[in-house]
Amino acid sequence: MFCNKCEKPIEKIAAFCGSCGTAVPPAPVFCKNCGKAAEGAFCGECGASIGGIAPPKQNRINKKPIAILAASGVFAIFIGIVLILASGNDIQNTTFVTTGSQTWVIDNNGDLWGWGANANAQLGDGTRIARHTPVRIMSNVRSIYAPSLAISEDNTLYAWGDGHILQQLRQSSQSDRAAPQSIMDNIATFGRAFVLTTDGVLWGWGSNWSGMVGDGTEITRDIPVRIMDNVQSFIRTFDYTLALDNDNVLWAWGRNDFGQLGDGTFTNRNIPVRIKENVRYFTWNECRLTGGSSTYAITRDNVLWAWGANTSGQLGDGSMTNRARNTPVRIKENVDTIVVNDNSAFAIGLDNSLWAWGRNGEGQLGDGTFTDRNTPVRIQENISTITTGYFSTFAISRDNILWAWGLNSDGQLGDGTFVNRNIPVRVMDNVDRVIPAGASIYAIGRDHVLWAWGINDDGQLGDGTFTTRNTPVRIMGNTAYFSSTGHCSFAITRDGVLWAWGLNGAGQLGDGSTILRNTPTRIMDNVRLPN
Repeated sequence: MFCNKCEKPIEKIAAFCGSCGTAVPPAPVFCKNCGKAAEGAFCGECGASIGGIAPPKQNRINKKPIAILAASGVFAIFIGIVLILASGNDIQNTTFVTTGSQTWVIDNNGDLWGWGANANAQLGDGTRIARHTPVRIMSNVRSIYAPSLAISEDNTLYAWGDGHILQQLRQSSQSDRAAPQSIMDNIATFGRAFVLTTDGVLWGWGSNWSGMVGDGTEITRDIPVRIMDNVQSFIRTFDYTLALDNDNVLWAWGRNDFGQLGDGTFTNRNIPVRIKENVRYFTWNECRLTGGSSTYAITRDNVLWAWGANTSGQLGDGSMTNRARNTPVRIKENVDTIVVNDNSAFAIGLDNSLWAWGRNGEGQLGDGTFTDRNTPVRIQENISTITTGYFSTFAISRDNILWAWGLNSDGQLGDGTFVNRNIPVRVMDNVDRVIPAGASIYAIGRDHVLWAWGINDDGQLGDGTFTTRNTPVRIMGNTAYFSSTGHCSFAITRDGVLWAWGLNGAGQLGDGSTILRNTPTRIMDNVRLPN
C-alpha cells in the first residue's frame, strides 16, 4: 500500500503515512458471512450484521474459500482473501440468485419466490420469519438482483428489506420494508448501488466516502442521484466506479490511491472523469493480500491497456515494482478478452492463444514456473474460454477439452492428485462450461451432464458423500444451469426443475429442512431458466 501524496510504502493498518503524515483512507470492511465489502451496521449484500453473524454451520466448520458466481460477469468472493472480478458490466439481470443465506428464483409465470434467512426482512414476504420452503414474493418480475431488488415486467424497480442496509436502494425513511415497494420507473438494468434507466441515465446511491457515487460530494446517499447520461454499461467496485458511454468512452470516479482511475493523478474524484476512448471492454482487480486496485480496458482495435496497482507485475508493463501507473499503459495487441484474479492476469488472443502474467506463487499462470511475471507469457494454444478459481486456473480449448493448473490442495484441479501444477493438465473432455466455487469445482458437459470435484465437507459436490474428490464425479444429467456459493449448490434442469444440495443451516436450499444434503434434492418446478 502506498501514500497518495508522497507515494512511499505504508502499513495497511496505519492511520497516517510515516513519511509525510498524510491521512490514510479507510480500508474496506468485509462481511464475515458473504465476504463482500460492507458499510454501516449491516452488510448490503446478505443483510448480516457487520459484527459477523453468519448462518448456522451445523457443527461443520469449513475454513475453505467461498465463491459466489453470478450469471452475468464473474464475481468470486473468498473468506479470508476477498476479491471481485467483474466483466465490463456490473449489470446482474438474472432469474436465479443465491447469497448463501437466501435464495430467489423467478418461475415461468413471472412470479418471484424466496426462501432462507429473513431476520432483516431480506426475502420480501412481509415477515421476518425464516423460510425453509419457497414463498411467493411478487408477480410480473423480469429480473432479480441480490439482495432484495427486482425489476418488474413494466421496468419498475422494487426494493425491500432492512432500511439500515446502505448498499440497498431505499427511500429517505429508515423504516423496515418487509414487502416489495416501488422505487423507480423505466429501469433497464441494475447492478451494485447503481441503476441504468431505459434512456441511458446512470443513477447511484449508498456509501460515498471516496466519491464513488459520482455526484460531486462525499455524502452518503440514501435515494438515487442522477450521475451521468448516455451510459451503456458500468462497474461499481468496493470504492471506485467505471462507466462506458454510448460513444465508447470510459469514465471513472472514486478512490484513486493507486492511480486506478487512470486520470494521471492519485487524487480521489467525486465526479466522472474521462479516461479512455474507443473502449469495448473493461474490468478491474482488487487484491486483499497486497492491497490496491488495477483497471484493464480493451479498445475496439483489440489493444489491451492497464493502469493502477502493480504489486505483482499484474499490469504486464515490464515493471516488477510496487509503483502504480496512473494513466493507461499499452500492454498487448490482438487481444480478444481478459480475466484478472488476485493479481494474476490472463488474456486470450484473437488467434485463441492464451497469455498470462502477474502473480504465480501457486503456478496459476501455467508457464512451468512459480515465478511472478511482469510481461505476458504465452501459455497455451486453441483456447476458447478461461476461468479462474482460488489460485487455480481452468481453460477450455476449442475442442472442448478442460485443462487446469495452479493450487491443488483440495484436489480442485481434478487430475487425481493433491499436487500444485504449474503447467496445464488435461482433466476431462467434452466440456461446455466450468464453474469454480472456491475449492469446489463443477463442469457441465456438452451432453448436459454435471460433474464435480474438490472439497466436499458440506456435501456441496452432491455425490452422496462428504469426501473430497480429486477427479471429476458425475452428479446429474439434463443440466441447463448451475450456481454454487462454495457451500451450497443449485442446478436447474432443462425441463425447468430446480435442484439443491449442500449447506442448509438457514434453510437456503428450500427443501423444508435445515439439514445438510449431499445429493441433489428437488425444490420446485416450472422455473425460468437464466439467459
